[in-house]
Amino acid sequence: MRIGIRKSPHLELLAASIEAAGDTFTSTNDTGADFYLAWGWPQAEQVSRDNGGRNERIMCMDAHPFALQKGDKTGARILQLGNWGALARYPDWLGVATPMRDRSTPGGAVLVLGQVYTAIQGQGGLVDVWHTGGYERWLEGELALPKRIYRKHPRVWAAENDGAEQPSLESDLWACERAVSWNSTAAIHSRLLGYPASAHEAHGWAHMSLEHLAGLVLLPDDIKSGRAWARYREWLKGAV
Repeated sequence: MRIGIRKSPHLELLAASIEAAGDTFTSTNDTGADFYLAWGWPQAEQVSRDNGGRNERIMCMDAHPFALQKGDKTGARILQLGNWGALARYPDWLGVATPMRDRSTPGGAVLVLGQVYTAIQGQGGLVDVWHTGGYERWLEGELALPKRIYRKHPRVWAAENDGAEQPSLESDLWACERAVSWNSTAAIHSRLLGYPASAHEAHGWAHMSLEHLAGLVLLPDDIKSGRAWARYREWLKGAV
């Protein structure tokens, strides 16, 4: 198959396994590509615009909130590989629809879940991948409110602490009432750990159904070995 790829550092591992299977990559401007591969929802939507809405041919690795709507046939065709386990080490139960019991502390602090700063995204060439304006202003406003605890994004933490291991999300949530985020996946992790979480942006992860997310479990070894692509490739043959 010929796959138009919208490049992202997050896709390197998957791209390597796809090439190992004998498939080839081309540009997302190639209107004759069999399929298109993108990382996140902004990329997937851009690919859709560039290719006249060939959404049934778009594979989106990062879970796509709009694609999880029940009955959305377009969404059913946007690949939900999910990023669970691909970028971090998660407990084995993460991704199971049933969260842990409620562990929140009424009246406790609110954990503010940080994103990658806009400047860092720009340096990494990722602004068009994730960025939606207003995060820093939102963060400043949140941290000005009482009883806020700030958890920096793991990438920011590592850059500021010589790669030291960040305290776990579970430990940061201890004695908190809830978590808030701009659109961080950590909002989902917080809910699975037993803490309510919300997102500021309309497409934020915290709005997503745990039931829909339950099947999006993908471990690093699944990607590296090519098993994930082999399974999905078979599905693609009958999906379009």
